[in-house]
Amino acid sequence: MINLLKKTNLYFRTIIHLRPIQIYFFLRILFRKKILYRSRAFLNFRYDKKVKDDDYNNVSLFNFGPTEVHYLLGRTDRFNLDKPENIYAFTFLNKSIEFRNCISWHPPETTFLWRYNLHYFDYAYDLGVAYLSSKRGRIYSRFKAIVLDWIKNNPLGKTIGWDPYPTSLRIVNWIKAFHFFAKVLEEDQEFRRALLRSLYTQTIFLKDNIEYHLLNNHVIENAKALLMAGLFFNNRVAQTWRKKGEKILWKELKRQVADDGGHFELSPMYHTAVMLSYLEAVTALRSRNFSVPGWVNHSIKRMVKYLSGLCHPDGEIAFLNDSALGMTSPTQNVLEASRLYGYDLREEQSRNSVQFTPFSKTGYYVVNDNGHQSFFVFDCGMLGPNFQPGHGHCDTLSYEWSYGGERVVVDSGVDDYYRQDKWRSYYRSTRAHNTIMIDGKEQSEIWGNFRVGKRAYVFPVRWVKNNHLVFIQGEHDGYRNLPGRVGHKRSAALVDGLFLVIFDEIMGSGRHLVESFVHFHPQFIMTQKTEAKIRLCGAKAKFTIFPFGADISIRTCRGEKDDLQGWYAPEFGKRFACTVVSLSMTKDLPLRFGYCILPDLGDQGEVASQRSDRGYTLIVQLDKKKYIVKCSSSTIRMG
Repeated sequence: MINLLKKTNLYFRTIIHLRPIQIYFFLRILFRKKILYRSRAFLNFRYDKKVKDDDYNNVSLFNFGPTEVHYLLGRTDRFNLDKPENIYAFTFLNKSIEFRNCISWHPPETTFLWRYNLHYFDYAYDLGVAYLSSKRGRIYSRFKAIVLDWIKNNPLGKTIGWDPYPTSLRIVNWIKAFHFFAKVLEEDQEFRRALLRSLYTQTIFLKDNIEYHLLNNHVIENAKALLMAGLFFNNRVAQTWRKKGEKILWKELKRQVADDGGHFELSPMYHTAVMLSYLEAVTALRSRNFSVPGWVNHSIKRMVKYLSGLCHPDGEIAFLNDSALGMTSPTQNVLEASRLYGYDLREEQSRNSVQFTPFSKTGYYVVNDNGHQSFFVFDCGMLGPNFQPGHGHCDTLSYEWSYGGERVVVDSGVDDYYRQDKWRSYYRSTRAHNTIMIDGKEQSEIWGNFRVGKRAYVFPVRWVKNNHLVFIQGEHDGYRNLPGRVGHKRSAALVDGLFLVIFDEIMGSGRHLVESFVHFHPQFIMTQKTEAKIRLCGAKAKFTIFPFGADISIRTCRGEKDDLQGWYAPEFGKRFACTVVSLSMTKDLPLRFGYCILPDLGDQGEVASQRSDRGYTLIVQLDKKKYIVKCSSSTIRMG
């Protein structure tokens, strides 16, 4: 009874944040899946039998991007063409599987996300790009065989391949591939009809199953597919698809993209995908002489600038929330593609050595130091929109830091959404991020693969930038439910672009266990540990972390599997052990403490701290320079 009550309360704390439209469409989709779509007769009557040859045979080609863009975005890693004709070799999420003679569209040895990727048909676009450059008949034969196999083995509405999201991506990828194979398809009328009939049926099905219950990036992909199909097919029904897709796209652009250019799910990976969708949609509309509102172009330009601003010196995105490499084309390819689409930011790039960019609406605060090839991003944002935080992590007041062009302090990333529940929970957990955990509790009540009950709220952020220091301060209430109404305020400062200062204030009352985690890139190995400092060495650089404040217990770990800690997943399906420094103490609140991270610039740096009524004064000796840094509840400043 107690467990049932706890579970009921958890569901209540989750559902209370949903919008009524989400609940309505969730129940409608549940009714269709469990009742209507179980009837083959219903599906045949509503969709399959209603499609006439005249509906889908007349199509028009259009431009969805310059040729150079396709070479930038097309990939060769998702389907292996070098295998014999009867072998189909797919690679998704760093897992490769070969099928002989026919394809198993729901292989049991894979995760749900891997199977979704199989149904996306992104590789159809890749095959089309490969054919564009080589015109090899073998490429077309593979495309034809895979499409026919999918049509044969995925009856209307009966497999996960008909879920709206993979259906949306597949519609767009088949339309793109049709453009690349257009000439040879004219000579293969039987396959052309089969392909177009399936495309037409899929679009009708998608129109009835838009994912309004999610109200996230899925809805944008649904709308883009309707738009593309509406431009592709020539009839009155297709015109309604185009108008519906266009209406949803502009509405969702206003709702999902903030004034600072960031997508509201706060994942740079999904931001990239959404930005590409809008670039393609706008290009396609213009190619058919449809007008695009001027504010849409301004929004897309802000999205490009936002993506560029969240890149480390290695050219790739920060791993904020559900973000990883390899799910889209390399970020620099995407940014170059955006330039070819007509959104060129090169003239806007600042030439200042130190550039501070506050993405205030999404809560990411970025410092770039070109001189030291340093990048710092401080996360003072929410998990995502309150009604859709599914891709959010417990990373409030966490950060990432690169120095000398290399990642030093890292987010743990994400390994998979469905592989094992304990791993999914770990990558979303507070202890997997560079922030504070109190009494072993999570900042926000994450559960399941995408659910969040109670969530942390962030107070207004403060920042100061001057010639020698960039200071940012955030605060959240994720621990206010603990005895003593505990609060966490964090100040971060990058000094002269050289070293990092993190200062935490734990407010409230009572005795609590406080843990602060710092995750280092896997290349860094601990080489020295004392009560005053920890030294880590990488292939090219060395760093030392100096704690200061209360009596702190210092612990390090790397790749622990029993109580998961010390793991880094830069890509789906890839996992590496990494060194985590844990600073912990059990003390009465309020409590103030922090740490400095210094690079080794030849002479190993040193830090001394002095306590005062207002906080701490740090004397930092680094590179024959002496810095005095004063940390208080209100600020970090030079002495």
